[in-house]
Amino acid sequence: MHFVFVQPPIGKRVVSVSPALSIPYLAAIVEAKQIKVSVIISDAEGLNVDQTAERVVKLNPDVVGFSIGTVAAFNSYDIARLIKEQVAGVITIAGGHHATIFPEEVLCNGIDFVAIGEGEKTIGEFSDYLLGERIIEEVRGIAYCIEDGIKYNEAQSPIDNLDNLPMPAWHLMPIEKFSSNFQKTSKNLPIMTSRGCPGQCIFCFKGLFGSKFRMRSAKSIVSEILYLKEKFGINSFDIIDDHFAANPKRAIEVCSLIKKNSIHLAWGLPSGIRVDVVSEELLKALKEAGCYRIGFGVESGNDQILRIIKKYTTKDQIFKAVRLAQKLNFETYCFFIIGNLGETEQTIDDTIKFALELDPDIAQFTVAIPYPGTEMFQVLQQQSRICSYDWNDYDYFKSGRQVFEHEHLKYDVIQKKYSEAYKRFYLRPKFIIKKFKTLKNFEEISRLLKSFLNFVGLFKS
Repeated sequence: MHFVFVQPPIGKRVVSVSPALSIPYLAAIVEAKQIKVSVIISDAEGLNVDQTAERVVKLNPDVVGFSIGTVAAFNSYDIARLIKEQVAGVITIAGGHHATIFPEEVLCNGIDFVAIGEGEKTIGEFSDYLLGERIIEEVRGIAYCIEDGIKYNEAQSPIDNLDNLPMPAWHLMPIEKFSSNFQKTSKNLPIMTSRGCPGQCIFCFKGLFGSKFRMRSAKSIVSEILYLKEKFGINSFDIIDDHFAANPKRAIEVCSLIKKNSIHLAWGLPSGIRVDVVSEELLKALKEAGCYRIGFGVESGNDQILRIIKKYTTKDQIFKAVRLAQKLNFETYCFFIIGNLGETEQTIDDTIKFALELDPDIAQFTVAIPYPGTEMFQVLQQQSRICSYDWNDYDYFKSGRQVFEHEHLKYDVIQKKYSEAYKRFYLRPKFIIKKFKTLKNFEEISRLLKSFLNFVGLFKS
């Protein structure tokens, strides 16, 4: 039996090519069942929809699994249909946040089974079904079509002890083709140390991992870092948790064990940490363990907007956290959203002004998008303000079409302010001079050039 996992092309410009971390975990579980596994990461290999389908068909698989995010949904369906047309009897299954939210939609588009929610336990039980060791009704957490509609099996329980997860199957991944203009080194892999986020932000979907904060042990985390270093030769890594420091004591424990094991790898927290848990003790522990980069989810430079989006942080907390990180010589990344619910031109100007005041090393501005499953989407849908259900429009960097009707702002104003934010931040002489002073070698110059070209491309599409 041959099981092929596919991460479909996103269909937008990308500056970072890396897998959904779910795939190497799921692949490891299926492979442990003595099933042959292959993995295709379309963007990493430069494959479009037709090329991805062609690659899968050549493998002649028995089962194809898709990791489906909203922006890649239609591409996923097209690939599934093409495969079904050419591979007799192939079984398709999909998971991910879009599949979890819209199982009926997914099942109507060339997919036989949908895994709902956290997928590792479900894929293990589904593998038993494929091997004839379990009947389909006993596979928890899946949905599938039956004669008179859609059958939803019993819900899958969350993984209580994340230490029980296997090592991700990176040996199946095209890791030499992963890239990012923002990583410190070229040999970098992501690590998950926790799942779940107690935050209430209206723009986040928590249907996969929930609100309960579940942690891996420090010993398990360090074992994985050492494994990745020895097995794959990584010289840096990123911890990509939604909220790595939700429990600061545990975060400090992880840092202490990294230092104790003399790992000596640069690492970052690109997904960001909440400013309301930042302390000098935490940041010093991160620094001593090799962390060089921290992301902060700022979102807005206006306290009222921060309350509306249920971020529940303040400008004062943000300013103090970023300044403390800068004082300790961290690279700082700040994330901002343009066009939040409740925004006016003035509040967006507040955000741009605040970004300039914070002056992080990298500022990422995105257009507010009400992703399905979020509170933001639900509110707008109830108010009949969703304009587009074309998932290709749900590109938060620069949507091709208006996705929702804003209560105060025209869509072209939001786009204008989005462009203005990038130009005002990155075209400052102060920023350009500072950035060039940090360059140490040709690799860093090359990354900066690629970043600049991507920046220019934002305003040509």
